[in-house]
Amino acid sequence: MSSVEGGLLLVLLTLCGGMALNKYLSSETLSEKEIETSKTILRVVFSLCLIWPFVNFAVYLLHPDGQILVGTWGTGLFFQIVLNFPAFAAGVFLCVFRYQLQTPHKGSDQLAMGLKIAGLAVLLLVSNGFCALLDEGKYYTFSSPNQAHTIVVHEMKSFKIATITVYERINPLLVCERGVEDTNETMPLAENDYAVQWHENSVAFSFGDGEGGQKSISVSFDAEK
Repeated sequence: MSSVEGGLLLVLLTLCGGMALNKYLSSETLSEKEIETSKTILRVVFSLCLIWPFVNFAVYLLHPDGQILVGTWGTGLFFQIVLNFPAFAAGVFLCVFRYQLQTPHKGSDQLAMGLKIAGLAVLLLVSNGFCALLDEGKYYTFSSPNQAHTIVVHEMKSFKIATITVYERINPLLVCERGVEDTNETMPLAENDYAVQWHENSVAFSFGDGEGGQKSISVSFDAEK
């Protein structure tokens, strides 16, 4: 199952959950305390989608050349995509609660609820599509023979140009950019056309430039590490 199919399945399950909640609330009477508690929890979950912009901004203030990366998959954009889904579900359930608490129901209330949910779905798909577009490429990790230093290399192709970015891993959650180079119509890491040369306090990452030559990005480490 692709990520797009998985996303659409989660949206469908959420909409089914919203209909089930609507049916349950129409047949059950909740106390005011239960309603407020449920709405508070849903508002907290909905706010999850706002966490990562602040986290990324904080990372930028601390390390202007840094970014979040767990392993070779967990970028800040990836976490934003994941958190958007529970936020969407919480938004749908809040719309259902609002509809059920409006009594008596007018003929336009159900239409308004449907439009709000459709708007949330569009917002989810646009946000996740934008994040996925910015999160293209693949990450590769290389550690020094003594395991004292680690670099992460990001390879991304746009049109006929591949961009190679070398990061130094600062900690398990953060990497900092140390150099960027372009290649012509080639993906050197995917094609295994690269070399990593470790020195005592530095590393040289060299790769084919797509024109028969070689390019290199060097990273110097803090000698106190």
